Amino acid sequence: MLWLLSGCKNLRISFLVGWFFGFGFFIFGLHWMAYPMLVDPAKNAWLIPFSIFIFPAFLSIFIGFVSIVSVFLSKNSVQLALVFPVIWVFFEWLRGNILTGFPWNLIGYSFSSFLTISQIASIIGVYGLSLLAVFLGSSFSLVGSKKKQNLILPLLGVLIILILHFLGSNKLDNSINQFQNIKLRLVQPNIAQNEKWIESLKYKNFMKHYSLSKYEGFNDVDLFIWPETALTFTSKNKIINKDAIDDLLGEDAMLITGMPRAIFFQNDSEKIKLYNSIVVLNNKLKILDTYNKFHLVPFGEYLPLRKIFDYFGFSKIVFGPIDYSRGIGPKTIKLNDLPSFSPLICFEAIFPGEVTHSKNRPKWLLSLSNDAWFGNFAGPRQHFEMARLRTIEEGLPLVRVSNTGISAVVDSYGRVLKSLPYGKFGVIDYFLPGNLQRTIYSRLGDILVFTLGILIISSVFLFQAIKKIFNN
Repeated sequence: MLWLLSGCKNLRISFLVGWFFGFGFFIFGLHWMAYPMLVDPAKNAWLIPFSIFIFPAFLSIFIGFVSIVSVFLSKNSVQLALVFPVIWVFFEWLRGNILTGFPWNLIGYSFSSFLTISQIASIIGVYGLSLLAVFLGSSFSLVGSKKKQNLILPLLGVLIILILHFLGSNKLDNSINQFQNIKLRLVQPNIAQNEKWIESLKYKNFMKHYSLSKYEGFNDVDLFIWPETALTFTSKNKIINKDAIDDLLGEDAMLITGMPRAIFFQNDSEKIKLYNSIVVLNNKLKILDTYNKFHLVPFGEYLPLRKIFDYFGFSKIVFGPIDYSRGIGPKTIKLNDLPSFSPLICFEAIFPGEVTHSKNRPKWLLSLSNDAWFGNFAGPRQHFEMARLRTIEEGLPLVRVSNTGISAVVDSYGRVLKSLPYGKFGVIDYFLPGNLQRTIYSRLGDILVFTLGILIISSVFLFQAIKKIFNN
């Protein structure tokens, strides 16, 4: 891409180069977005072109502007190699924050398979990793240049990677996992999405969760954890087999589960608010605490600009005619003497810097999801890797429970301690890993990355000015 942009002065052509690159990037990276439309094909199949072509085409506009701004600010290929990573990260950050935000498949996640290098995310976060990844790519665009000094940047990139690998290896080699004496049982029922909401199957689905929860393994489990919308009832009072919950939990254990919750207005019983929630229940079905999802999926859980889209025949993908309401978050939940946790539902775990309460830091992250929507494609794997990086950024372990997978326990360094793959049913028994001291990233967020970006751009302009003075 940079080879095409190098020497290009036409901003329109620059935009098209970036847009076509972005379109290829997003259309392959988000191919799984067609699958949710096939859960109910009679209703939603006609939306497939919008999900696999129109949406990637829209996201590609961000990459088009990356190209325009980078070319505008650069006078030669070296300056382009320096400016391009900064502008890329800026527009990547915009994509993750404007409107509802969609920070999916950020370039920084390309380091997810390199856990040693990823440890730097505790300081610079995923956007810092994006800056590093794009800098590596842009610097290597200079390889083959006739000017020997142009090789300094790719050599610098290799040196940075080697240093980060060494420091990360040293950090991991000297780390010792501490475990809380808290016994967890994670339940992955693997229920197909087109079977979840069928009335005649609700009892069967409920009992599958119960049966898995009763598997042999840990004795005296402290927390049973079920996935997002494991209970497909809008009220705890509609749970079919209350005796099963009492039998499962006994006097001391608790159940953390996802479920939709309907809240009726006191002055108008016909008006309700519907929430995608996490609830904590004891054996008597008393709700000990709740969390309502605050990062809702547009067109999935609610229909933006409803009057306009209703007119054109659009409807939200998720079951039911009522839009979900937005909750308040992030939130820290404290249960008795158990370590506090930050609850997250579905794609809330992909938002860097937004997974914990800023003034009430938890001891661990809990992510409940239902990735049956995504099918057995790249979506569930991408989702898991993005959630996993939050552990390094925050210095907190992650307990992730997904209907169809991937469910896992991940320590505060991003190491997967135990997991269940996509498409399998089963349970994970594990002790709760300990947390680390608060990381630099959890304190400062993306300030360091933006500061570094400003310094790089300023250095380019300063060098231009100095060179102009000496030439004169």
